[in-house]
Amino acid sequence: MTTVLDYARDLKARINETMVRYGQRSQTLDQSFPQRLLSSSAATLPTGTLKQRMENLDARRNELKNVGLLDKLDSHPFDTAKLETLEPAQQRVMALYVQDTEDKLSELDDLARRTRLLLDNVNRKFHHKQIRIDRDLGLVAEGDQGRSLALDALSSGEQHELVLHYDLLFRVRPNTLVLIDEPELSLHVAWQKRFLPDLLEIVATARFDVLMATHSPFIVGDQSDLMVGLDAGLA
Repeated sequence: MTTVLDYARDLKARINETMVRYGQRSQTLDQSFPQRLLSSSAATLPTGTLKQRMENLDARRNELKNVGLLDKLDSHPFDTAKLETLEPAQQRVMALYVQDTEDKLSELDDLARRTRLLLDNVNRKFHHKQIRIDRDLGLVAEGDQGRSLALDALSSGEQHELVLHYDLLFRVRPNTLVLIDEPELSLHVAWQKRFLPDLLEIVATARFDVLMATHSPFIVGDQSDLMVGLDAGLA
C-alpha cells in the first residue's frame, strides 16, 4: 500500500467523523426547534439581513456539494423575494431556520476549507487528470471524461504533491514549526512558482509556522520580504 492510499482512508475517516458531528448537531437543533420558536427569546431579522443570509446559505451549500461533503441532490435556491411579504410570525420561523442552518453547516467549515485548498492546489498542477473528494473512498483520481484512475497509478511527482499538501493540511498540528528543505528538488519550474503562494494559504488555514531552505529563485518569487539570505561563503 502506498501513502496516497493510506491518506485516502485517513480522509474517509475524517469525513465520517465530521458527518457524525454534523448529524448530531442537526438532530439536536431540529428536536429543540419548536420549543425555541415558541419561547419569548425567539427573535426576528430585518428583511434585508434575512435575504442576505439566505443567499449566503445557498452559496455555502453549493460549495459543500462541489467539494464533495454534501450530496448533489436536485434542489432550487430559495426565492428570497418571498421574504418581502412575511408576517411577523413567519419572520421568526425563518430567522430561527437561518440561524440553525448556519449552526449546522459550521460543523463542516474546517474540513471544507482544508479539502477545498487541497483540491485547488493539487488540481491546478495536474494535467488531464484531477483529484476529487468522495465520502465513501476519501480521495479518488479521475482522468479525461471522468475516467477512474487508481491513486497509486499517479506519477511519482503527482503523488508527492498530493502527499505533501495532505500532510500540511491535515496532519500537522497547529502551532508546530515545520522545516522544509529544498522543495525545488522534486518540483519542475511551474510547480516551484506555485509552491510559496500555496504554502502561505495552507499556513493561514492550518495555523503552523514554516522554516524553509531553498536555492531556487522561483520558489521565492516576489516574496523576498520573507527571505533571509545566507552568505554563500559560510559553512
